[in-house]
Amino acid sequence: MAAAIDLLRRDDVRLLALIGPGGVGKTRLAVRIAEVVTGEFNHGVTSIDLAAVRDPELLPRAVAFALGLRLDGDEASLAAILRALADRHLLLLIDNLEHLIAAAPDLARIIEGAPRVKVLVTTRERVPLAIAHHLQIPPLTLPSDEEDLAAIAVAPAIQLFVERARAIDDRFTLTAENAAAIARICRRLDGLPLAIELAAARVNALPPAA
Repeated sequence: MAAAIDLLRRDDVRLLALIGPGGVGKTRLAVRIAEVVTGEFNHGVTSIDLAAVRDPELLPRAVAFALGLRLDGDEASLAAILRALADRHLLLLIDNLEHLIAAAPDLARIIEGAPRVKVLVTTRERVPLAIAHHLQIPPLTLPSDEEDLAAIAVAPAIQLFVERARAIDDRFTLTAENAAAIARICRRLDGLPLAIELAAARVNALPPAA
């Protein structure tokens, strides 16, 4: 998060892409970043979720809708966006860009025509634009030793598992008896936060060893 914020604050960074596999936490990270920097933009943050948009040609319309623009008849969405953003100082947070990568040139036009706008996107694929800066989001760190309780307890992947397991069963604790099994679960799930959360939700039905 610190690295992303530092990049967004640079004058030469107009488009920052958080890139990583599904379930690694890109959306959650982007939302948290936006919460931190919103006060640095005169017009705050506008969020656009592209998960339900399938046609790359509809990306400008999705952006226009998020900005609250009312299009007159067949008015081009991109033209309306550029007029609306010409004098605005804001951050566009665009989530789930990967299946609309073909619309990247439209993002470039928005950035070129709106000099005080920055764009933060989440994507599984790199954005094919020269102006794009990419920040790889890694999975959670796993314990280096699957037998040492102290080493297991401090690993972020384990901490997330325990946190989510306690949300299901407030009696759940990390113990010498279940620590190695939890470590193996998190390792098999490659440290992906979403997968760990889904696994931890089963503790009320199955013990970690099972």
